[in-house]
Amino acid sequence: MSRKTHAEFVDEVDFIGYSKYLVLSEYKGTHKHVKMQHLECGHIWDITPHNFLKGRRCPLCANKSRAAKIEDHHNRTRSKGSSKRNIGLPTAMYEQLRTMAQDTELSTSAYIRAALLDHIQSNRKIEFLNK
Repeated sequence: MSRKTHAEFVDEVDFIGYSKYLVLSEYKGTHKHVKMQHLECGHIWDITPHNFLKGRRCPLCANKSRAAKIEDHHNRTRSKGSSKRNIGLPTAMYEQLRTMAQDTELSTSAYIRAALLDHIQSNRKIEFLNK
């Protein structure tokens, strides 16, 4: 099997990247860094061809996308009536535990962890006694 040429790599980048990426430096092998430019945002960065072909793309746009997903998640949880994280609990249960935590010196999250740990341990004892 012969080694891939620079022209073959550029053609592969055009095909895979929908002509959104430009190879700025010479391709010298799959594990030697090349300079790439994302034509949509203009960002230039170094990446190994192997990582690019595996699916890694513009780090600037990836961070923006990640931040947008986090913000979208926060907006969705806030729109359901909760201004705090509900750690995956049903809202009614979270609100009840939050109210109970106000009577203690613990934070809401510490109280919930303690309550869940107590629940898990009590269920294990019951299962053990039933066997």
